[in-house]
Amino acid sequence: MSACAVGAEKCNNCDDNGDGWVDNAMGSTQNFSYTEACNPNACSQGGRICINGTPSACTGCGGTASCTTACGVSASRACDAACGVASSCTTAESCNNCDDDTDGTVDEGLSCQPCSL
Repeated sequence: MSACAVGAEKCNNCDDNGDGWVDNAMGSTQNFSYTEACNPNACSQGGRICINGTPSACTGCGGTASCTTACGVSASRACDAACGVASSCTTAESCNNCDDDTDGTVDEGLSCQPCSL
């Protein structure tokens, strides 16, 4: 009994799609050339290749990922080419008695009025 599952090719050193080639793209006769999409986090989808049954690191990502700042505000941050997050989660300052842009100063550059009950 084979340890390989029958179906779509996966990066697992098996011939999952039954075409006689291990970890290959459909229609390709090259072993270890299977390329798959990857999206390890909220960044834009990238790709990786299969090398001897092991997927490489995800590359070719970009765009932005949504996040929530330490102040509880929805924001976004940049993604890098390796599907990592390239910048911290920050947003423009707003009158909320919090450091939205994470520069160490609260509500700078704004004319915020204190709250009254």
